[in-house]
Amino acid sequence: MIGEGSMSDWSVNYMENITNASITLAPIGLSAFATAMTLGRIFGDYMRRRFGDRAMIVGGGLMALTGLCAALLFPSPYIAIVGFFLVGLGLSSIVPIAYSIGGNERNLPPGVGLAMVTTVGYSGFLLGPPVIGFIADWQNLRVSLGVIALLLALMTLLGYRYKTTSAVQ
Repeated sequence: MIGEGSMSDWSVNYMENITNASITLAPIGLSAFATAMTLGRIFGDYMRRRFGDRAMIVGGGLMALTGLCAALLFPSPYIAIVGFFLVGLGLSSIVPIAYSIGGNERNLPPGVGLAMVTTVGYSGFLLGPPVIGFIADWQNLRVSLGVIALLLALMTLLGYRYKTTSAVQ
């Protein structure tokens, strides 16, 4: 959820200060991200049933990583808008999948597994954006969002290693 929080809190700033988007165009990056998150959450269950958890985590991670890297490597307003859309689409199904996996873990009561995932997830959502801000003050916003790209790469690698152990696929 650190990726979601970072995009929600820093995409408009990135659009204005890094891509030099106009004040009227800058919020479109956040809108693209939010629209993609909505579309992905609407259709995510269908895609999950069709492709499975592992493919959704890896595919979503690669999509989000590709979008963020495009926005960081080519700081143009229109490339960033498309990139933020891909980040939203890629991340949209991962949190619901994580909740499902946590709630269906065989070695834990469902409430405990779900509580653990929720605690870690919301900690990232709440603490991630300020950390990104501190890194941006120390370096710049491109470097700080590059940290998110590294975390997306790590998530994708861990998703690739994921083996279905829960009752829900």
